[in-house]
Amino acid sequence: MSSLKVEMAKGLMWTAIGKYTGIVISIIVSMILARLITPEEFGIVAIAQVAIAFISVISDMGIGAAIVQNKTLTKSDYDNLFTFTVILGFLLSGVVVGMSPFLAKFYHSPKLVNVCIMIAISMFFGIISMVPEALFTKNKRFAFVNKRSMVFGVIGGIISIIYAFLGGGCYALVLSPILTAIPLFIIDMKEYPCHIVWHLSLAPFKKIFSFSFFQFSFGLVNYFSRNLDKLIIGRALDMKSLGYYQKSYSLMLMPLQNITFVITPVLQSFLSDYQDDLEFIREKYLKIIKLIATISFPLGVLLYYIGYEVVYILYGSQWVPAVPTFQIFALSIPLQLILSTTGSIFQSVNHTRDLFFVGIINTATTVSGFLICTCFWREMNSFALSWDITLIFNFIVSFSWMFRCIFKHSSLEVYKELLHPLVIGIIIFIVCGFVNFFIPKEYIVITLVLKILITLIVSYFMIRLYGDYDVNAFIGKSLAKLRNLIHK
Repeated sequence: MSSLKVEMAKGLMWTAIGKYTGIVISIIVSMILARLITPEEFGIVAIAQVAIAFISVISDMGIGAAIVQNKTLTKSDYDNLFTFTVILGFLLSGVVVGMSPFLAKFYHSPKLVNVCIMIAISMFFGIISMVPEALFTKNKRFAFVNKRSMVFGVIGGIISIIYAFLGGGCYALVLSPILTAIPLFIIDMKEYPCHIVWHLSLAPFKKIFSFSFFQFSFGLVNYFSRNLDKLIIGRALDMKSLGYYQKSYSLMLMPLQNITFVITPVLQSFLSDYQDDLEFIREKYLKIIKLIATISFPLGVLLYYIGYEVVYILYGSQWVPAVPTFQIFALSIPLQLILSTTGSIFQSVNHTRDLFFVGIINTATTVSGFLICTCFWREMNSFALSWDITLIFNFIVSFSWMFRCIFKHSSLEVYKELLHPLVIGIIIFIVCGFVNFFIPKEYIVITLVLKILITLIVSYFMIRLYGDYDVNAFIGKSLAKLRNLIHK
């Protein structure tokens, strides 16, 4: 067990370094691009990305996750799977290019044609990189992957900014992925060479079918849960409203992508080694839930109160109309961060069938909320509020199903782990509310710094009071590891 902790810590450390470096890079790039590109152009790209995300879900088919999970695949199996992804890449890229004129006509935006074509190119290389990328995760090479991601993150950001300065508009948002996807594929093939086979065998597909089929099915239904609101807003309102909505949504996703996405790639690759020991996985998962909750409840409250400051500082005055939507989204961050880890647990214990059924229920709930908004309240804040409300229901369903059907325990165990973090969040909410009441928002730097300090101080003292974690020891160890890493 101690070796698991050491290996998992190393994986988490390198994944964290890569992701948090990515945060800094993406924030800097987005700050500049938001001042060079209009909300309407962001809305155009959002529509293209949502439409092509559907194709991407089909292209994945759960192959990557199945490769990580299955321990019996051979080099010949990998070559057969790679050959399949090449064929699939060509077919689906052709579909994207073919559907681009129809998207442009439906949303009354001619630029969508070229945007779709550009995204299709990067999507092709993403599809054919699926097998070698999965082998990086399977072999726990997180250090290499994240060093590579840091380098190309910087290169891609610079390319986007330069092209935006030259008047590239919405095309600046989709050029970078093309120019980085090709060298990434070359590096992947150098590290894990895969070859095209001319007589495709069905053997490797039979090995992974039971896992990948339900993984793919879950991804398909989850797509509608995540993207239907944007498709509706783009058609029912306008591209400007969609631009504001998408910017709020992307800003809300930043903690999701850079906290749990540090954990989830490592989670499945390590816990899959203990897939038959459900009690061990349950105990470890409850500790992970508590850790994420301790971070996310204060974070969600803080982001709710500093929504104006964050949007104004990062993106400028033209994006201020996005603030109310972002604040609504911010309140969903704690539950989203915790809920986003459930997929890795279902995968780790080989229960992708249950993941699929849970996904159907959750998607039906979310889509119902969006359809109600479309019928009665055609306003982007209503869609954000619908997201928050349906998320609570989805959270209850997901953990009830997981703990009762898989772990054979009560889901009340989860809510017990949330109690202390919830109290911390409530205290921060009350104190920051007083700051908002007494200090005008025009004093943007003062209010921002004060709210951040309140969040840190309250969290520190409450965690020490509860005794859930040794905060001082954690800070000391983290600084020591950082010093060792720098010296190495």
